[in-house]
Amino acid sequence: MIKVKFDCNEPATFGDHITETVTPHGYQPKCIIEIELHESQLSGEYGEGYEFMRTKLKLTPAYWWNGSNVVPDRPWCLMASAFHDAACEAINKMLDSGRISRFRAWWLRRWADFKYGRICDIQGAVKARAGIRILGLRLRSLIPFKTF
Repeated sequence: MIKVKFDCNEPATFGDHITETVTPHGYQPKCIIEIELHESQLSGEYGEGYEFMRTKLKLTPAYWWNGSNVVPDRPWCLMASAFHDAACEAINKMLDSGRISRFRAWWLRRWADFKYGRICDIQGAVKARAGIRILGLRLRSLIPFKTF
């Protein structure tokens, strides 16, 4: 199978390597995708179709994510969206299994939210748009129910 590598600190054509799904609406990688994050708070965490390694996130065609929930998806937010959904899924699994406290989950979610905004910014979002999306994610994290 083809493997494609991206660096979250460099503009990329991430959308060329994913497929938009219809039912349910979302996205899937067409091939194995590795995203260099340069750091990871979730090293060793994995789930269906994703794995956080020391400084990378690996996505396989088995991974599915729903994209942005409230605002329309744009090409510059797709890589960030894939990262953020995998990170939140991993954080929820850690919290549900009792491996981390609620405070640690909140802190990791905060890290994931800001990393999302940074990736959007590097992939071409106007800084104000990336900031508004981060604000939306931070506000959403105050709501005590899960979406995964």
